[in-house]
Formats: sequence, structure tokens, C-alpha cells
Amino acid sequence: MGTSIKVQTCLWFDSGAEVAAEFYAGLIKNSKVIEIIKRDGKPLTVTLNLAGHEVMLLNGGPMFKQSEAASIMAICDDNADADRLWKAFIANGGTESHCGWLKDRWNVSWQIVPAAFLKMASDKNPDKVARMMEAMMSMKQLDIVKLQKAFDGK
Repeated sequence: MGTSIKVQTCLWFDSGAEVAAEFYAGLIKNSKVIEIIKRDGKPLTVTLNLAGHEVMLLNGGPMFKQSEAASIMAICDDNADADRLWKAFIANGGTESHCGWLKDRWNVSWQIVPAAFLKMASDKNPDKVARMMEAMMSMKQLDIVKLQKAFDGK
């Protein structure tokens, strides 16, 4: 019972895991590809560290598809990073959704969330939170300035 347990997220890709891993590692600060395991000369799994969270991408074929039921949340310190990530993820075939959610070109679901949003969402004043959440429901990409105004009742 004294063994340690390691938890790792695994995302199933039809193909393109290596390209996706390189894209994610290049886009998200403090990230890097850790290991590529090949079978028959082609990448089978690609493990990367995404800002401290280890993720394995598996080239498993078309059997399973990505879904919004699982997403990666990127919490950004400022709007510049949130804007940069949003634009990069929807480029080349990604799609916008609502309330800060999008899918990248591999159909991986992401939530691009400014840290200020999480702070407001956890506020003890339910009226402020309700106003902010109502404003969020009309947005695709989260606009922290508009969310703050709604939170403040302006």
C-alpha cells in the first residue's frame, strides 16, 4: 500500500497527436513535449507537460471522438494571454463556442478563462456573481472588462 500513484490525462486523437503536442507546447508557457513513443515508425503516444499538468495524446484512430464532456481549462493571468490563446486555438479550423469555450482544429475542447473571472465567480455576494454570470452567457470569448462592469453593477 506504500506505492505512489501518478495521475495523467490521456486524450484520444484520430491522428496528429505529435503536431498537436508541439502546437500546445509552443503556445502555452512553461510547456514541453516530454516523450514520443512510436509504433511502426509513427507516433503512437506523445506525452507533454502543459504548464505543470502532464497530458498524453494518443493516436488511436477514428474509433472515439473528442467531446465537450471533457475540456482543458487554460487560466490566464491577463487578457493579452487569453486573447493570444483564443486566436491561436480557433485559427486553422478551430471553432468558437460560448462562455469561454472553444474547440481547436483537433476538436479538443478548451476553456480560456481569465483568472479575474474565477475570482469574481467565487465572490460571496450572490447578486454580483449573478450579474456577471448573466453577462457571460451572451459571450463567446470572455471579455473581462464587460464581466467586471456587470459584476460591479455598471
